[in-house]
Amino acid sequence: MIWLDVKLPDLHPSTWERDILCDPIILDSDRPKIITIMWAIWTSRNSITHDNGTTDPVHSVKRIRDDLAILDLPSGHTKIMPGFGWKPPDDGWIKVNTDAGVALDARKCGAGGVARTASGFVGAWSKPQEGVTDPLVAEALALREGVLFAKLRGFAQVVMEVDCLEVVDLWVTRQGSRSLIAPILFEVEELARDFTSFCIKHVKRHSNHSAHLCAKLACTLGVSECWMSSPPSFLVTSIQADSEGAVLME
Repeated sequence: MIWLDVKLPDLHPSTWERDILCDPIILDSDRPKIITIMWAIWTSRNSITHDNGTTDPVHSVKRIRDDLAILDLPSGHTKIMPGFGWKPPDDGWIKVNTDAGVALDARKCGAGGVARTASGFVGAWSKPQEGVTDPLVAEALALREGVLFAKLRGFAQVVMEVDCLEVVDLWVTRQGSRSLIAPILFEVEELARDFTSFCIKHVKRHSNHSAHLCAKLACTLGVSECWMSSPPSFLVTSIQADSEGAVLME
């Protein structure tokens, strides 16, 4: 780890985890560097094992540098970074962030979403929607996909988060609405009847970055993709930024 100016001391096979976290033999400034590198190695291993990924040392080094840069930022600067402002849901709830993107040239949109509980990642998806180029319709369709995801998995208490304020406002005033997305919102309402608790909230874009990445990918796909239990490699850094942003807000 010469490029990080970190020298890893000899660690005991039985106590190495505690040594890294607590032992004064390791400088406090070096601990996050060591842990971040270990995390990157483990993530690459999972990508290869579970997602049929390939080894990309250059990408891994760049991701480590980016993650360490986040740790070094003054707290005032972190408030405008992707991930700051996202909060994990309360125990027993699932939080689903959704977003949409539009590819005008391809005449389609992409719907993406990420579902998490208080304990961590549940699933993510990227779904292309052919023939849809209206941004508001795209956002509503992405919301519907997120609600459907939660319903099919039997969740009881669900909070949806979107960064399109117009969708949230139209949801609140949907009764008697003649908006373009009214039929989609009524479908969402029907799907949500199976939940014991349900709400839709507006969040800022930098708090919805993980869903944005899924929507961006969806615009390039021909068929839908879904990931369960562990996030795909392109989402790992964003998921981590969400967690770090939540800690900074405490």
